[in-house]
Amino acid sequence: MAVYFNVEDQDNAISLHTKHLGMPSTSQLFRTQRFIGLSNTNPNRSRPALPGRKRGARVDPALILQWLRICETEHTVQCTRMWSDRLLSSRMIDVKARKIVTCPSQCRYVALSYMWGGVSPQPGALEAGTLPRTIEDAITVTKAIGVDYLWVDALCIDQFASDQQRQQLAMMDLLYSCAYITIVALHGDNADSGLCGVRDDESPRPSQACEVIDGTELVSIFALAELELMTSQYNTRAWTLQEFLLSPRRLVFGKNQAHLLCNTAQYTETIDETVDPAKVLAPPEGTQTGFYFPSSHADAAPASRLAVADFHYRQLVDAYTNRKMTNSSDSLNAVLGALEYLRKAVLPGGFVFGLPLAELPQSLRWIHHRSVQARRRLAFPSWSFVGWEGPALYNETLDLVHGEGEVRRYDAKTDLVVEYLGVADGGHHHTLRLRGNTLRLEIRNQPFNDGYVVGSDGGILVGMLHEGNALHKNTLPEGVFDFLVVERLTYRAAPEGRVRHALYLLMLDPGHEKGVWERRSMVRLFVEPGFETSPEYGSLLGQRIDVKLE
Repeated sequence: MAVYFNVEDQDNAISLHTKHLGMPSTSQLFRTQRFIGLSNTNPNRSRPALPGRKRGARVDPALILQWLRICETEHTVQCTRMWSDRLLSSRMIDVKARKIVTCPSQCRYVALSYMWGGVSPQPGALEAGTLPRTIEDAITVTKAIGVDYLWVDALCIDQFASDQQRQQLAMMDLLYSCAYITIVALHGDNADSGLCGVRDDESPRPSQACEVIDGTELVSIFALAELELMTSQYNTRAWTLQEFLLSPRRLVFGKNQAHLLCNTAQYTETIDETVDPAKVLAPPEGTQTGFYFPSSHADAAPASRLAVADFHYRQLVDAYTNRKMTNSSDSLNAVLGALEYLRKAVLPGGFVFGLPLAELPQSLRWIHHRSVQARRRLAFPSWSFVGWEGPALYNETLDLVHGEGEVRRYDAKTDLVVEYLGVADGGHHHTLRLRGNTLRLEIRNQPFNDGYVVGSDGGILVGMLHEGNALHKNTLPEGVFDFLVVERLTYRAAPEGRVRHALYLLMLDPGHEKGVWERRSMVRLFVEPGFETSPEYGSLLGQRIDVKLE
């Protein structure tokens, strides 16, 4: 067991990080800023432990090159940089000539992932050497590791609406996934913060403690990359999510040290990875830090392919919608690259405003998290998560039959799945055309949200309604409302239990045009036992009709 104790915690508490050397996945990481470990200068370097390593005031380019050589020569295809001729339409910074050039064929280039923070390059700044510090430092690092080209969005993409801008935004997946390495500016909140450890005179890095006790040298070990990411502003921004996920290698400049994170392993300045026979620094088997899909996924049977797509798509929506953006108009653009990567890998049917409606129309089942009051982004449709500000998620797998549900189900089946017909330009919004079942319910709160057949004498109870992932079933207003059935789930709660019905519904409000609806919320209707066999149930669901949502 390797144990690093932290004695410099700001809360004056000892924190620790443990790794069982025989089982790398058995890891515990507690909030800390610095650890203490045995220095790699001590004798007996053959023991299976990760010794500390001294680092200087600046990041050593030779160490970065050492990490890159290991990745290039020892790692598998998931770290391999690919090439696409579509990149020939992009622009690059020639770091030696300090000018913008058209991307050469088979270009080996570095990409930069950073936070603008309202700081943009001034005209002529590239030639004059007066770019914002983060970009200037990225040029320095690119030259230091022997790469001639650097891609930076602020300089290589038109910053006004144009065909070139639209084209480049549509290929963000290539720009990052094809990069030799991506520099991640983790520290700071704008483009003038710089990369810590690149300059001596500005933004000095904290000194590294070193003590010799009874002939044994101890050195402080700074926080690992995963903790620096978790506590950084970078990790809260919408644009940086896809940039980080799509890059096969990430050179992360934190406040205290630099890290290299690839899709196979991780390296850090103050831990000597050369004494790591148990591969402790490698991610647990079956996990990875970014997007990587073997070609076997794309060629797999539809059920297997969609199971992979189901998992990764839901994870992406959850992570992305929890992030912040300066301009609401970027709500879709900031995730286009990740969606395009998923399309090529596992969802060839593509996306409509962020939803894979052609292959997974049940993706309309996304919900707002109960902890937030979501706000509309009126430039985008109400039926997509990009049309709302605030966390969105799927509280169940898109495949309700084979995926993991809230409770165990038996003999589960789905039907009445809504059918995607296309999108038509509908004035200010884009109108989604669907075919499915609609129903109208009267909601009464007594005290829970119960749905009744409208106009029934005394009231015929249809079932209980549950909005999103609300803790209590009493969040809906009373009144008469229209709903669209996204799908119906039938199942048994026990092997010999009775068949139950649950309807997954979009709650609708009238739209701006007659016959067009807006999404209000997503609710589940748990049909009252016995009602599913009544004639009123069939009448309530009616026939499938064409529905328009904006």
